[in-house]
Amino acid sequence: MKTMFETKNLFFNQLSMDYLNDYFNMFNSYDYYHNFEINHVQKTKDNIKEWINKNRDFNQYTIINKANNSFVGICGFNYSEGYPEEISLCIVKKYQGKGLGKEVLAKLIDIGFNELNLDKLEVCIFNYNNKSISLFKNNGFLEYDKSSVDTFMELKKK
Repeated sequence: MKTMFETKNLFFNQLSMDYLNDYFNMFNSYDYYHNFEINHVQKTKDNIKEWINKNRDFNQYTIINKANNSFVGICGFNYSEGYPEEISLCIVKKYQGKGLGKEVLAKLIDIGFNELNLDKLEVCIFNYNNKSISLFKNNGFLEYDKSSVDTFMELKKK
């Protein structure tokens, strides 16, 4: 596992088979799919291996707690050519409410604007995920669209 960067409390590692069981547990937990998938299908370890191989070299990271070297979640950028980067961020329930989401988001904003030289960042959040909506609003993201299911937010580079 290769550490790509770090913050005060966290390491951001390249996606790795070393975390296969952690990804498996996260992707198949209600807390994950309730907030990220409309039609959940149970993930297999083979599905997750494919996801790792597809995404390991693209701005996707495993978040690790420095204090105890435990799995915190995943984050990164979902890039489609010609479109701004979309931020993705998932903290496992055990670490929610401890300020780590804010720490991760601050680092993603820094990377997006200062290393990837993006003009804006976007996020799409299910409307009922009030904690995530608040996290992004409190960090400068503004709502620019809303459907019956999703809230779309963006942060423009200053």
